[in-house]
Amino acid sequence: MQKDSLSTFEKKAIKKLVETGMKKKVAITLVYTMSKNKVTSREIEDATDLRQPEVSMATRELRDKDWMKKEKESPKGAGRPIHLYSIKLTPKEIFNEIKKKENKKITEIKKTIKELTEIAEKLENE
Repeated sequence: MQKDSLSTFEKKAIKKLVETGMKKKVAITLVYTMSKNKVTSREIEDATDLRQPEVSMATRELRDKDWMKKEKESPKGAGRPIHLYSIKLTPKEIFNEIKKKENKKITEIKKTIKELTEIAEKLENE
């Protein structure tokens, strides 16, 4: 999933997630990880052209939302443990959470517009 080899569908998913206010690097990480079972941060880096700190920050944000989990896997023999990342929820569950957040924004915008309309009418009547 190099940037040049993103499918049209993956590009559209990333674009739509960014339109909801999600950071692009988080959206890229989410979409890539959704397409896999378990991945290492190195695999995310290599596949998405994101740098290690960007992947680290994106996976942290996804774990903070409770959408991603991180597991330690001991290497065979000596060496440092490997961290594996996977998505905890189904894509539909994640998108439903985003939908709720977006609907809340819409409700707040409608309320603000209504209040501004009322203010404008009061100002005109003074």
